Amino acid sequence: MSPYQQDVISETLREFDIQTQKGLPGLAQQAISAGAFGGGREGVQRAEYLSAADRNRAALQAQLLQQGFGQAQQAAQTAFGQQQALASQQGQLAQLAPQLAGQQISALTTLGGVQQAQQQAELSAQQQLAQQQLQQPLQATQALGSGITSLIAGYPGQTTTTVAPSPTPLQSALGAGATLAGVYRAFS
Repeated sequence: MSPYQQDVISETLREFDIQTQKGLPGLAQQAISAGAFGGGREGVQRAEYLSAADRNRAALQAQLLQQGFGQAQQAAQTAFGQQQALASQQGQLAQLAPQLAGQQISALTTLGGVQQAQQQAELSAQQQLAQQQLQQPLQATQALGSGITSLIAGYPGQTTTTVAPSPTPLQSALGAGATLAGVYRAFS
């Protein structure tokens, strides 16, 4: 029992005892009026009065204890309900954590794909530049030869065609993946 409850019960019973004691002079007054002061009847009446007061005091104390018990039980039920709610929320959080981790992994995978596509595009551009740099002297020579050929009378001119390398299937797939990742990020 809490100190607060003990103080409330003690004070209530103390006040009850004071009120009981205040009723005793009234019994003596009745006995004097009836001419039975100090007799057996007064003693019986006094004993009945005190016995009833003791029963009422015990009932009051039981009521106060029952009320305290009821409040404690209600508080325990409330605490139990709060613990259940907390456990439920922890379970939901535990279920949510793998989903969040999966989303994070998915985002990192997409980012890695975009970075890989960008690096591949840079490497492809460098490869095309290197190939054009290698082809440049040959193309310049061919252009010079075409110009000289057209100047010389009687010789038919030749036409040359320059072939630009087409993108590889890997380059095409990476470009499409980068585009899809950009669209996905825009909608997320």
